[in-house]
Amino acid sequence: MDKPNGNHTVRVSPTALREFITSILTTLEVSPSQAAIVADVLVAANLRGVDSHGVALLNWYANSLSRGLIVKNESAVIETEGPGFAIVDARNTLGAPAAIMAMDKCLELARTNGLACVTVRNGNHFGMAGYYAMKALPQDMVGMAMTNASRLVAPTFGVEPMLGTNPIAVAVPAGSEYPFVLDMATSTRPFGKTVVAKDRGELLPEGVAIDAEGQPVHDPGVFIEAVRKHTMALLPLGSFAELASYKGYGLAMLVDILSGVLSGANFGKHVNEHPEEPANVGHWFMAINVASFLPVNELKTRMDTLIKELKESRKAPGQQRIYIPGEIEFETEIKRTKNGIPLDLNLVNLLQSLADDIGTPVKIEVIE
Repeated sequence: MDKPNGNHTVRVSPTALREFITSILTTLEVSPSQAAIVADVLVAANLRGVDSHGVALLNWYANSLSRGLIVKNESAVIETEGPGFAIVDARNTLGAPAAIMAMDKCLELARTNGLACVTVRNGNHFGMAGYYAMKALPQDMVGMAMTNASRLVAPTFGVEPMLGTNPIAVAVPAGSEYPFVLDMATSTRPFGKTVVAKDRGELLPEGVAIDAEGQPVHDPGVFIEAVRKHTMALLPLGSFAELASYKGYGLAMLVDILSGVLSGANFGKHVNEHPEEPANVGHWFMAINVASFLPVNELKTRMDTLIKELKESRKAPGQQRIYIPGEIEFETEIKRTKNGIPLDLNLVNLLQSLADDIGTPVKIEVIE
């Protein structure tokens, strides 16, 4: 996961990348505080090797801001709150600052009530879902984050895209072991990884995408063009009915129900249905105060036992190691914090062109 594209990469320091993103966004009249939040969320994804949700999204965010599809000078508001719940109206602002507000409120309420849920409506793309779930870890809580998204995924037995890739993220603290951090799309592959495959000149494997006749699609470029017309679709987790794709389909629908239907946001095919209008994305967050259920140290000890037993179980032939969800990402983060974030050279050039086009003098500082 440390090199996106072999010899066609350069390395950039996380600090320099944050500064570059912040400069781009503030030039586009985003407030410095909101720009800094977005920069941290994007760089956090790159540090963890989730490059599809990192700085590669900046051009998309900048385009949406420039076209007025995302509001620049507003802030999300908490409309309603009570014991263990709150409702946030993001007011069509940038996704990450609104999501931070919601998750922070969730954690605040969980400290008092044992657990809490917060919904967000009128939102936008918020980046890596795991970022928000992991905010619970320093507070010895369990965090959960979900969001719906523009339709890309066909239901089982269908060919028309009707649901988003609708990720689920859960973070649980541990003791001496890495925390459990599950951050997954409910499709076989997030759309961003399809874009990354195109940039790397890779083909899509069987079971990722289908055309209007249900036939497999392998060319990511062809797929990306087709999804704008809703004539091709990603497959739900499991790929095909005989491989239990109804599980991924069901999870995607669950995320849409909690994030979209329950929150009052758009849902299903209505999310970003009209590309020149606000997307009205919905989010759902939960926090569980571990201390309300058992002593924190006891939970961490029990988590360590579970993790160690899994990792020490018998390996498949040829395998040296068993990982828990999030472990590879934590190790990637350590490496990239020390050595820099590898970025595809084509992406770096695209980002530099964006800076030049909007009149930002900042340059992406390359380590090597």
